[in-house]
Amino acid sequence: MKKIIVLSILAVMIFCLCSCSGGGITIEDADKAAFALVTSLEFDDDMAETENDATTLKKYGLDENSGVVNVSRYVGSGATADEVAVFECSSAEGVAKVKEAIDSRIKYLHDGYASYGPEEVPKIDSANVLEYGNFVVFCISKTPEKTAEILSGLK
Repeated sequence: MKKIIVLSILAVMIFCLCSCSGGGITIEDADKAAFALVTSLEFDDDMAETENDATTLKKYGLDENSGVVNVSRYVGSGATADEVAVFECSSAEGVAKVKEAIDSRIKYLHDGYASYGPEEVPKIDSANVLEYGNFVVFCISKTPEKTAEILSGLK
């Protein structure tokens, strides 16, 4: 039984690592990509779109000079860690800043939910951070292994 669990975890980790490269997927619209993820993945919470880009950037420790030209973000009620954010950046430097900000957000969520809602920590630990050209996708869901597949279906 232990071997099966270990092999399953290993398979998920390998899949996540392989999907991080982007695999030739092209995202042309942050809003469309975020909506596709929210309507196709499984979440433990009802997802709601955030309306204010400045507030979203602030949540990630970014500002208007960070190189983000558009962001689309959906979150749950806060009782769960469910979250989807798609950032469109103006340059590779912007992409790097966003990825660094997402890493900080993951740590923040992990630390917060470790005591508040420890059942959410495995989802946070398997969060997707995927880069597609000048787009960065951040996703915490019940089905993280499907994220790249859903994005590959966008045209």
